[in-house]
Amino acid sequence: MADIKNSFSKGLTMLNVKTSTFLEINKIKTYISTLSGEIETLKKEIGELVYQEWNVTGNVTLETISEKLNLINEKQEIIRIQEEEVVRLNESEKQILGAGENAQQPVLVCPNCGQTYDAAPKFCRKCGTKMN
Repeated sequence: MADIKNSFSKGLTMLNVKTSTFLEINKIKTYISTLSGEIETLKKEIGELVYQEWNVTGNVTLETISEKLNLINEKQEIIRIQEEEVVRLNESEKQILGAGENAQQPVLVCPNCGQTYDAAPKFCRKCGTKMN
């Protein structure tokens, strides 16, 4: 009974961690997508400003577009930070679920179905094969 309770508890924990990570990552991806759209809008605005100034004066100065260029750089930095956060969330999930570099390797593998166990049971819980 304790085995079933532990398995159920581990399953719920895994589901909770995976769902939480999935939602956070998708929130970040949506934010990155919004920032990318804003960057594209700024690029179009820069093009319009450059054309208008060139059309009027025949010359283009950096002062005309520098504010928008700075905004693009700021948004690209935010995107970089958010992408690092996605990597951190994935690594954190692996560590919580025991799939990171320091994860324990299973002690025993069922020869019939390949189910892995940390502690050696008498019989495989998946297929019923007697374990040695």
